[in-house]
Amino acid sequence: MNGSVFINDNLTVKIDCSHRKSISINHSDTYLLRSSLREILGNFVLQRGSSIKSDRLTFDFCYG
Repeated sequence: MNGSVFINDNLTVKIDCSHRKSISINHSDTYLLRSSLREILGNFVLQRGSSIKSDRLTFDFCYG
């Protein structure tokens, strides 16, 4: 986005549905990954962060 936006400005927004769907899938995968880790390793798995993009995700956790 370039320029400025002010209160009461009219805007047109376009959502990239394909990009949004990819991010949504990876977002859900973080929940599945955390659940799987807890099922295998126990409740000592704590999520410390994640980065969710359309083409990849990272999942930071600690154990113990």
